[in-house]
Amino acid sequence: MAPRDRYHGETMDVTHDTPASDLESTGIVAIDDSGTPGTPAKSSSLHLNRKTWVAVIVPAPAIARLRIALKMFIDGVRGDYGVDELHFTDIYNGRGAFKPVPVEKRYELFALMAEMFECFKLPIFVQTCSPENLAEIRSHMTDWPENLPWFRLDNHEHIALLFLLCRIRMFVREQSEILPRPLPVVIDAGLMKPGSSLSMPGWADLFAHGRATFQNSHENPFLQLADFAAFTIARTQWIASAGVKKHRDLEFLKTVSADKLWVVNLPAGAITPDERSAVEYERILQADRALKCLPLDPRWRVRIVNAKKP
Repeated sequence: MAPRDRYHGETMDVTHDTPASDLESTGIVAIDDSGTPGTPAKSSSLHLNRKTWVAVIVPAPAIARLRIALKMFIDGVRGDYGVDELHFTDIYNGRGAFKPVPVEKRYELFALMAEMFECFKLPIFVQTCSPENLAEIRSHMTDWPENLPWFRLDNHEHIALLFLLCRIRMFVREQSEILPRPLPVVIDAGLMKPGSSLSMPGWADLFAHGRATFQNSHENPFLQLADFAAFTIARTQWIASAGVKKHRDLEFLKTVSADKLWVVNLPAGAITPDERSAVEYERILQADRALKCLPLDPRWRVRIVNAKKP
């Protein structure tokens, strides 16, 4: 049986044979992070110590069918490769159980996940921050809060997560007809231990119980969606900033293109399949900084350029 049949098959035709659950009346927000601390990107506009948080919203009407689709997909991967959860970093780089798997087969798994996102039109949100970027933001914000529950305002990882939740909150308010009830928020464990939670009491009208909980990804299949989105966006940025030089990179960009993944708060742009993509991507980053009233060249980039001068 072909992988597409085994993993995907008729899942999109399944409708009402899943028992009702609380999630089927609310939906869910799943969040994961990405970053390569200490590893500089080809673009000096991408800080080497940046932290990125990515959220995927699954509306209530999609919960039952998507849960079945994910179960079939994960069970298929488990049967073929002996893994209990999907780490798309390992799949892409051919690590662990995926080491002997040809890249074409590994890309098939990305294609199938991208199809799920496309079929269910899942909104994706992205927020990145670095220590230097946090300093820039604070210098341009006149009303920076002095204290917030749980969040450390001098920690760029906390601030990136806080800004991400703010973006989601605005979207949920705007889409109240589609997302009428407070959404549970689940975050892949790492920043805090599984079972921990962070309090958001002032947002209980939009986020269930006014808190977000941390879980292991193998315990919550919807976190697999966030893992996929987080890795895919980070890898797309890495490829674009370096210039699309390899055929496999171009194939990957086609597999996870913007017409399949709906990233709500990032602009979509065409990528030239050669070294010019790095220049084009740099222009996108500078346009984004201009919209935020930040200097086109970030402070860390200016310091790097000056350090190279004789």
